[in-house]
Amino acid sequence: MRIDEQNTNTPNNKRNILLVGKTGNGKSTIANVLVNSEQADTFKESGRSSSETKQAKSEMFEVTYGNEKIIYQIIDTVGLCDTDMDEKDIFLRLSEAIELLNGEINQILFIVGGRFSKEEDEVYNIFKSILFFDSECNISNYTTVVRTRFSDFEDRNECEIDRKILEEKIPDDIQIIYVDNPPLKGNENKINV
Repeated sequence: MRIDEQNTNTPNNKRNILLVGKTGNGKSTIANVLVNSEQADTFKESGRSSSETKQAKSEMFEVTYGNEKIIYQIIDTVGLCDTDMDEKDIFLRLSEAIELLNGEINQILFIVGGRFSKEEDEVYNIFKSILFFDSECNISNYTTVVRTRFSDFEDRNECEIDRKILEEKIPDDIQIIYVDNPPLKGNENKINV
């Protein structure tokens, strides 16, 4: 499945959010924060160099806005550049994640866990070519870069400096947000969403 303007119209009450990025960048941690998982077991987190996520996983949650209920489906993908999987296995697992979308997508969170390396650039371009083959369908309409492990995330000047660097590396006009995301498991601080 590829993304085009015809299949991005989800029902008003459902939103699909796809998390993509390299192994170890914090996709599962972000997924657990989004679903507000107190046990942090929904999306298994690991600090190891090989991915804990070996297949696509999804979790749904509901949010009420006034009288309207919105169902969000968070889809955590296998980590790209995983040392334990060959390219064929990674693409097979990615196709499984894309199937979970049922032809409908609202947002892609491209997780970057450090400097935007050559590998990140390759991962970004692979996803862009797989999901956004049609030049009429602009990746910037669907993608937000989430810069994790950014300890200066509260410093606007540091964020702006990093934003300018990322904008040079990612020519698409996409949104960038900054977080310093410690793993939920074992973290004494409660995260309220």
